[in-house]
Amino acid sequence: MLLRLATVEGLRGSTDSELAHLKNIDSIQKNYGFLPLGLVATALKEQGAVYVDAALEAYGELMALQKERYPDDVAKMAVGQAEAFKLLGNVYIAKKYYSRALQHYTESLDLFAKYLGPTSGLAVDLEHRICEIRASYMDEV
Repeated sequence: MLLRLATVEGLRGSTDSELAHLKNIDSIQKNYGFLPLGLVATALKEQGAVYVDAALEAYGELMALQKERYPDDVAKMAVGQAEAFKLLGNVYIAKKYYSRALQHYTESLDLFAKYLGPTSGLAVDLEHRICEIRASYMDEV
């Protein structure tokens, strides 16, 4: 319910209300621990998308959550972490920290290639992003 409310608030342009609903999901999980971890992961991703500066913290929490979410499935945990690394790379691109973005994209690519295969769509997309960063921002990397 809170995730749907957050979505509605975001569509209305009320980012403060949207973020408050998303943080409530995280707070409920931390205090009571009964929410599905997939819902919490989605809320953390959305928090990062709402505010770029808050994204680093939210995606860092997402990284830790993936370990908790898939304790017995190394492949799913690694793919979840690869997604978090990619999201962190996106934030660093937005902040124009190209070397940090490149570092996170490379870590993400390594995990996606290992667990999904080097020809998976995610791995290929990251290879293109890495090439674009190196070609476009070589002086800044």
